Amino acid sequence: MDGPSDKNITVTSGEWEVRTVLAVDKIRQCIYYTSTEVHSTESHVYNVSYATMEKHALTDISKPGFWSAKFSPARGWYTLRYAGPGDPHSASCSINSSEPTRVGASQLTVQPPKAIDMPTIEYFEIELVPDTNYTLNVQAQYPPGFDPSKKYQVLFNSYGGPSSQDVTKQLQLDPFRTYISSDPELQYIIYVVDPRGTGYKGRAFRSTVAGQLGLFDAHDQIWAADHLIAKNSFIDSNHVAIWGSSYGGYLAAKVIESQGSHTGPFTLGLSASPVTDWDLYHAEYER
Repeated sequence: MDGPSDKNITVTSGEWEVRTVLAVDKIRQCIYYTSTEVHSTESHVYNVSYATMEKHALTDISKPGFWSAKFSPARGWYTLRYAGPGDPHSASCSINSSEPTRVGASQLTVQPPKAIDMPTIEYFEIELVPDTNYTLNVQAQYPPGFDPSKKYQVLFNSYGGPSSQDVTKQLQLDPFRTYISSDPELQYIIYVVDPRGTGYKGRAFRSTVAGQLGLFDAHDQIWAADHLIAKNSFIDSNHVAIWGSSYGGYLAAKVIESQGSHTGPFTLGLSASPVTDWDLYHAEYER
């Protein structure tokens, strides 16, 4: 690796994806990167030696987390950033052999006013049609004081575009979602579902929609809604809506279209600024 070579070396393998190559350290002969090795909704920082193939995690992989890092030009220092699901924080670290030494930290503590109750967030997976061998990542947001013996209105809100990812374990305090969950007169449950075609669950999952956008990704929203309604008695099946903007607006429209004239799980669809002409959007989606 010190000079030109036409030999490719595989330094990692497994059923997961590399999110970002952060840095290459030629002195220590290692590569720093983030990956989904723990779970597709998480991001942890690793280094792997291209001399010995030994790999080390620089973050605590025993706990759910979404981590990133930035390295100094000489690779001797890096800033480690934790984005959730707990309170975000960052630390300046020094590389000492194979172990980082934390020398400073800063933390942002989210403390909403005491008079305001915040929604709670849960992450889980649901199995798609059994013969696909796929699961869908889901983020559920429940109103403050959630009571499973009651009935709640539901809103699905996903972007769903190719290679995108909405469901991650970063701290997410979307103002609109927080408002319609928390307002006492609304109290919506919100589901975010990453359908087939979205990223970080493997090439096969991502490439399913190639040449047929609006088919499987719309099907997966309907499948998820049917599954969740059947499983959870607290969902008011007469009030299940879906909305999105940009590609999410296109997806919402395709979901309502896919239901056709038969009774489907969605009773309302709102399509905001949808894609109506692919020449005006990302043309590579059509490849």
